[in-house]
Amino acid sequence: LYMSIVLYGQSILMGVIEEKSQRVAEVVVASIPAEKLLAGKVIGVGAVGLTQQLVWIASAIVLMKFQGPLMAAFGLPSSPVQMPQVAASTAIAYFCYYVLGFVFFTSLFGAVGSMVSSTQDAQQVSTPLTLLIVPSIVLLMPVLLSPNGDLARVVSILPFTAPILMPVRMSITAVPWYEIGLSVGLLALSCAGAMWLAGRIYRTGVLMYGKKPSLAEVWRWVRVAR
Repeated sequence: LYMSIVLYGQSILMGVIEEKSQRVAEVVVASIPAEKLLAGKVIGVGAVGLTQQLVWIASAIVLMKFQGPLMAAFGLPSSPVQMPQVAASTAIAYFCYYVLGFVFFTSLFGAVGSMVSSTQDAQQVSTPLTLLIVPSIVLLMPVLLSPNGDLARVVSILPFTAPILMPVRMSITAVPWYEIGLSVGLLALSCAGAMWLAGRIYRTGVLMYGKKPSLAEVWRWVRVAR
């Protein structure tokens, strides 16, 4: 999920900038609402990322199933490796966290992409979003060492870190159902808020050219958008 957010989030950001620079967005927005255009980007790219995950899982299953003949074909000693057993409820939870986490972050990447008109400014505006994702990796080891500690409980509920760190906790310890419910609920509300905010920024920003807007100007876009 971390790699999908970073790679595909940047893909959405650069795609928005490219459409702005080539004036493609002006033509498309004349036909459909800007919010639907942004939602389509997030859903389309998210489907690509999810398909990639499924291909990796299927490949791992095939490799594990035929590991003996494959090792023998390469003249290597065979040491069977067992596939980890994942409960259906856990797999569904992983899927929910992937979708919600992906939508939450990539919609914001699309919004900040609409704020600039050149690739030179893209890195600067995307850095704050990247810094929101980095704590999930920084806190990974403390969560692994103490999955039931106070720090692990808090970061597995916060929307910015829950998509990655809650599945980590669930894979190594029994997490109370109310913590999972609270985590998913807050993340879902954050997704709705992020999509609403991103839609308002994107609606105005995708048609704006020239200098990079200030935070005050972006906030004005959010307030006056209809």
